[in-house]
This record gives sequence, C-alpha cells and structure tokens, in this order.
Amino acid sequence: RQHKVVYICGELDNTITVLRYNKEALSEVMEGNFSGDVQSTGTTSLLTQIQVVSSVPENLEGKSTIAEMRLHPSGRFLFVGNRGHNSIAVFRVNSHDGTLSLVGIQSSQGAFPRHFNFDNSGNYLLVGNHASDTIVAFRISESGSLEVTDKVEGLPSIVWVTPVEPYEE
Repeated sequence: RQHKVVYICGELDNTITVLRYNKEALSEVMEGNFSGDVQSTGTTSLLTQIQVVSSVPENLEGKSTIAEMRLHPSGRFLFVGNRGHNSIAVFRVNSHDGTLSLVGIQSSQGAFPRHFNFDNSGNYLLVGNHASDTIVAFRISESGSLEVTDKVEGLPSIVWVTPVEPYEE
C-alpha cells in the first residue's frame, strides 16, 4: 500500500471522506503548534481532503444513516453499512492514492444493519441486522461484490458480531 489515508464516515449524511495523511506534519502537531484544517492545500497540513463519496444511491428518498465502516484485511475494499436504506456499500480502494470507487450497493437482507465483521479467513462478511434479528453471511468475491451464503434468524437486538478461533486443547 503506497498511500497514507484516513477514512471518515459521515453518519448522518451517508458519506465517506477520504483524507490524505501527512506524517511530516506530525511533529508540529505533537508540539502543540499546529493550526490547519482538512481544506488546506499546503504541505504542512496534517490531513487534506481528497474525496467525498456517498454510501447510498443519489435519488434516495427517506432517512438513512451509516452504522459501520470496515476496511477489508487485504486493504482492497471498504465496506459501509447503511441503516434505513438497509444496505452494504462496497468500495474498491485505489492502491496508489487510497481513493474509493463504488463496486456496488447491496441489500443487507434484513432491517437496520447495525454491525458487521469479517470472518477469520477474510472470505466472508457477517452482517448483524438489528431490527430483523438476523445475521446474514455473505461470500466476498474477488471483485468485492457480496453473495448471500447463509442466514440465521431469531437473534434479538444484534449490536455486535465478532468471529473467534475455535478452542483447541
């Protein structure tokens, strides 16, 4: 990975802001003498905004908010959960500058996807749909798109999904 970026999710407006991280400015920040903002274009800015993308379709009518954002362990994809729109947006990460391009926005197969996580292999995305009490397993393709592989129902008020390694004696 050639880039140094920071991804910020705008929960209420369903946006992802990509900021370039300037490690050269860190010493000035640590000394307490830093003054700047993400709109700065100078070389002394710690963070510089380079892109803003939406995690929902442009023509969306109705309320939606971002619940979760996770970078795939490979660094190739960024996944974003949208509550209200009930979807997972998938973005491809540009390996040169960290900018994002939309792969697709897919249904979370339930209501209010509050939390999601990758399994330990990184091949599956497990989505906890809070309002429909379901966990949906998606296989992550080479292109980043998601394919439903399993669904577990009747798990009330899901707020967190964490994969674990099996215990072996």
